[in-house]
Amino acid sequence: MANNYCLSSTIYPLTEDQHERAQEIMEEVGRESAADFEGIKKGTKEYDELEPDIEFQCEFGKDGLWVYHEESVNPEMMADVFSRFQVEFKADKPFCFEYCCECSKPRVDEFAGGCFAIMPDGSQYHSGSQEDALEKAKQANQYAKVVWTVDDVLTLKPEWSEEEALMWLESNQKYIQERLIELGWGVMEDLM
Repeated sequence: MANNYCLSSTIYPLTEDQHERAQEIMEEVGRESAADFEGIKKGTKEYDELEPDIEFQCEFGKDGLWVYHEESVNPEMMADVFSRFQVEFKADKPFCFEYCCECSKPRVDEFAGGCFAIMPDGSQYHSGSQEDALEKAKQANQYAKVVWTVDDVLTLKPEWSEEEALMWLESNQKYIQERLIELGWGVMEDLM
């Protein structure tokens, strides 16, 4: 007999004042998972009484939320939680985490691994490595988008004024221009 495990260990950066909301999000995802398993619909009394089924361990610390498991995690559930964190806490860059699947015996095809790249908008990209997952995101134009107008900036930072957005664009003009050229938008060089 052999045992199979799925392992991961990562820290999602959170401030102390975000811990309570992060815990609520984890419980929401865990409750949805339990409801799905039990066939219970959201909005019912049975749903409200469900215990969250969180398939990983976690600890809050000064650097954020450490998510792991000593035996086996559910990487899809971790991705769902991190996806909601990205949106809720208005992330400004992707968050990636890796996992590995292993077996206690040297059985063929019992070992694997992967990586999830979670974008600031909560979209998830899954692949065998961090580089591949980010490349998938780039190809889907989720991470390759270049912010180069005031409207682009205000979409990402709605709390900013137009003046703040314009100042940000002016201070990052060289980087924006380089990024546009890198993406093959050389024609934009003349417009900048």
